[in-house]
Amino acid sequence: MSITIDLPPAIVREIQDYEKATGISMNGKIAAFVEKEIRRSRELAKWEEEFDKLVQEGASRLPGPKPYKFNRADAYPEGEYA
Repeated sequence: MSITIDLPPAIVREIQDYEKATGISMNGKIAAFVEKEIRRSRELAKWEEEFDKLVQEGASRLPGPKPYKFNRADAYPEGEYA
């Protein structure tokens, strides 16, 4: 599949210089980067889902109708920084 990416001329020159110096095509590097980023995003989403589940399980054992939600104003004496 062919994809066109619009890059500033300075970046294109940097890529060309890199390819000449190393003999390594950027096509493979870009594909590997995109694949790695997609994998990282999926792992992050899975981690967040597991963390949210853990928080819900912990919150279910707290007393009261619903868990406490932090309010910055609660950290200061009444009337101060209002």
